Amino acid sequence: ASARADEAIEAADELDLSFDALRSYRLLVEALTGHEVAAAASASAAYAAAIERGDEWSAALFARAGGVAALVAGTDADAARLLGETVRIGRRFGVNEPSWFRVHGDLVESLVRVGDLDGATELIAVLDASAARTGIVWTRLVGARGRALGSGAVGDLDVAVAAASEARELAGDLGSPYEQARTDLVAGVLERRMRRKRAARELLAGAADTFERIGAPTWAGRARAELGRVGVRVRAPDQLSESERRVAELAAAGRTNREIADALFLSVRTVESHLGVTYRKLGVRSRTELARVLGSTG
Repeated sequence: ASARADEAIEAADELDLSFDALRSYRLLVEALTGHEVAAAASASAAYAAAIERGDEWSAALFARAGGVAALVAGTDADAARLLGETVRIGRRFGVNEPSWFRVHGDLVESLVRVGDLDGATELIAVLDASAARTGIVWTRLVGARGRALGSGAVGDLDVAVAAASEARELAGDLGSPYEQARTDLVAGVLERRMRRKRAARELLAGAADTFERIGAPTWAGRARAELGRVGVRVRAPDQLSESERRVAELAAAGRTNREIADALFLSVRTVESHLGVTYRKLGVRSRTELARVLGSTG
């Protein structure tokens, strides 16, 4: 993911984007690839500096990066505030098209999480109006996903599941693994709430696997946590040693082997050895399955 980020930034540099734009894109990549806390702190400082010097456009870029980082980190009030600021500044510059900054979908999710359903509903209406006008697949997708989140928040699960199904079809048309996994995560949670365990398990496991593959470990950890709530009967992990269990729990939470080694004062080779033994003992083949075992028996 880091190498891809470097390539993307080099390409952006060739397009003569500003230093602030390049820096904000770097922070977005960091936020999505497991460094969301550091990215949020850097974006906050850069946002404050841009406001102080009166550069609202750069402030909007850093608010976007900070808002995405906050959403990933689970600090939803910060996400709603910063992403909302991005939208407000954009409007002052005449940028009213949601696909420009592409934060409306994340803003809807953060607003739903903090309980501002009226604000989320207003944004969904903006997305739907834009989608009807432009036909942009991304806009249609996040609008449908927003409806799924909003309806789910008020307990209207039938409507929510239908909206999630629509969003999944649009995600397939869009061809973005990240947006597909985000959508499958929402759909999987709704299926779990409908007590359809098999469908929930398939959606959540698929989302976790995709997030892992594209290098989004925090999102992968969130999907695995939801997978653990499905309640599937699996083999109990009581046969693990204490060291194996500690390594397994960190791996299931989305930590990399290096992060686990640093946290437990082990070598990476020892972590790899513990995980290999754990996989054989529990009969699992991936971190997604490991998370399901630990989540279902913890």
